[in-house]
Amino acid sequence: MRASILSGELAAGTQLVETRLAETFGVSRGPLREAIRTLADEGLVINKAYTGSYVTTFSERDLINALNIRTALECLAFKLCWPFRDDNFRRSLLARYEALEDASHTNVVAKQISAELEFHSIAFDFCNNDLLQDNWKQLAQKIQLGFCIYRSMPIKTVKKEWHKNYLELAQGDDLAAMIKEVEDHIRAGIASIRKYSIERNKDPRPQAGAEAEAGAS
Repeated sequence: MRASILSGELAAGTQLVETRLAETFGVSRGPLREAIRTLADEGLVINKAYTGSYVTTFSERDLINALNIRTALECLAFKLCWPFRDDNFRRSLLARYEALEDASHTNVVAKQISAELEFHSIAFDFCNNDLLQDNWKQLAQKIQLGFCIYRSMPIKTVKKEWHKNYLELAQGDDLAAMIKEVEDHIRAGIASIRKYSIERNKDPRPQAGAEAEAGAS
């Protein structure tokens, strides 16, 4: 169910009908209800009194707020992980960068977003702080959900220099420059969201595809 929500297969606002979902996933209603409670705790599902459970909706403001929180958490994660950037860190960082490059050549928006969030998880994975890692995992799910909701955004080319600079600085010796890169990187993503919102309001016609440039950046 989590994968279906984060991929957009279960769209925002969809009511979760237990009988239908139990049949779809081939489970009884007991485990299904437990799964719905877990997803509600994660913020991916909302329970409405007397009406049922629904996939969480995510507004432009919600997404921008999540990205602003991400800025603070990601900067903290780099400060904590900086002394622990060993060969394993660098190999993992490069592998995630290559996976992101591969995803950028597809039109599968969910794959692009997932690969980008995995790339940006590197500092959290090496920060040696379980609480920070748990907070990031929950926030990353909300960010992924938010961008999947924006599936009406037109496809554009991912700005590869964003991630190349990030890759190089994350392996370098200048922590201050890395922090600035994180701030600039996410600020550019927020600017893309706001730009799209303005263009959408000017042109009410439905758009096809999804915005890869804003991505999870």
